[in-house]
Amino acid sequence: MKRLAGIAMRLGLLLVAAAFLWSMRFRFDHIVVDSETYLVRVNRVSGHADILIPGEGWIPSEEAWSDSPASPPASAS
Repeated sequence: MKRLAGIAMRLGLLLVAAAFLWSMRFRFDHIVVDSETYLVRVNRVSGHADILIPGEGWIPSEEAWSDSPASPPASAS
């Protein structure tokens, strides 16, 4: 019975530690674009950033403003 209680206690502590570490997964910051402030979350492990766009949710930072062309336009010579 003591052994079972010890195992249950260890599993409980492991779950609490996992929940605590999971909650620290992101670091939050903000950016200002065209005088509007957006919330940014950065994954502490991978460094990947997402931006919270109202009405769209969390969007990867690389895709947040993808309306610009992938390559700059060629200059007229």
